[in-house]
Amino acid sequence: MKAKLLIALIFPLMICGEVSAWAKEICKGNSRVIAPCIEVRGRLSFYQGFPGFRMWWVGTKRIFGIAGGEGEEIIPEDIKEKVDDGIFVFGDFLVCPITEHIPGHMQYVCVESGKNLYIEDTRRKTDMERKEPPSSAR
Repeated sequence: MKAKLLIALIFPLMICGEVSAWAKEICKGNSRVIAPCIEVRGRLSFYQGFPGFRMWWVGTKRIFGIAGGEGEEIIPEDIKEKVDDGIFVFGDFLVCPITEHIPGHMQYVCVESGKNLYIEDTRRKTDMERKEPPSSAR
């Protein structure tokens, strides 16, 4: 009786564990990758619209869209959590193309890794957040 109860409790956890492992896609080795991965110096940002995560290849006019659905972008979680509205992440990223490059169009990529990361917070600080008093109070 106890064995059946134990199996009934553990079995759903085993299935859920396997499903969650399938939910996060990998980048390098993904069947959707169409060409070798390349390293680019880029600025990763979050935008309104689709795709939400985009990367500008520094020194070019090219914009990469990060492949995956909302909340399921194919990008390492430790990099993804650093990006927010108004917070940019610059770095050297290893990206793998999911779609062909067509001049004038956004190319979809997945991000395998990032290094030499630099966070830039461009959000405007309110008067309460500033260390010095606002100019009108002087």
